[in-house]
Amino acid sequence: MVLLSTLRPKAQITFISCKDEFLAAKLADMGMLPGSAWQLLERTPFYGPLVMSNGQTHFCIRREDASNLLVDEK
Repeated sequence: MVLLSTLRPKAQITFISCKDEFLAAKLADMGMLPGSAWQLLERTPFYGPLVMSNGQTHFCIRREDASNLLVDEK
């Protein structure tokens, strides 16, 4: 398991858990549930957000929040 904030673009991941309960609830509303498959599409420059996709849903997540997400890299 690694933190999402440490991965390179185009990484295929499986979401494991979130250290922040409030953030976990927000991510669950967007479909990011434990065991779901995602791809890190892009790391925007100048410490900007990370762009995530599961094929149907695209969203951006702040890097500070990404440091709370545990994932498995495929």
